[in-house]
Amino acid sequence: RRKFINNIISQYNKDYLETLINYNKILAQRNKALKNIEKVGFSKETIEIYDFKLSNYANTIVKYRQEFFHQFIPIFRKFYELIANNNEKVDIIYESTIVEYDMIELLKQNIEKDLILGYTTVGPHKDIIKFILNNHDIKRIGSQGQQKTFTIALKIAQYEFLKEKRKVKPIILLDDIFD
Repeated sequence: RRKFINNIISQYNKDYLETLINYNKILAQRNKALKNIEKVGFSKETIEIYDFKLSNYANTIVKYRQEFFHQFIPIFRKFYELIANNNEKVDIIYESTIVEYDMIELLKQNIEKDLILGYTTVGPHKDIIKFILNNHDIKRIGSQGQQKTFTIALKIAQYEFLKEKRKVKPIILLDDIFD
């Protein structure tokens, strides 16, 4: 789900794409440092540098994602209602821990856990995107037909959203949607 969202935002926002690439590079470096602690030793200063850089990128990523969802969800709902032709209530919920808490503080609070696991456990790479149907996760309560309708509405909303943002009609490929 994050990949789907990253893909859409990156198609019209080059700053987001660059920020995401830089975030993933620093994240990979931090994770490598966390994994190699026993070989190289713990360098608090190195981790702090990674944390500072990650925090800056993370704040930008979350800001762009929030803006995206604010604009995208109404378009998605419109197409779902059009396709489903019924009274089902759909939503997309974006949850990020760094909306409520400072990224650097979260990284500091979770450093012991990160050291044990050997990877970074908080940040936009762990954000949750929920697809909701009638106030429940669609994966749990949605029939195959409802899930397919949801997916088709997402794809058509993606098309419409990118058409508006880029002022160009994108190409949409749907393969075996009724399979």
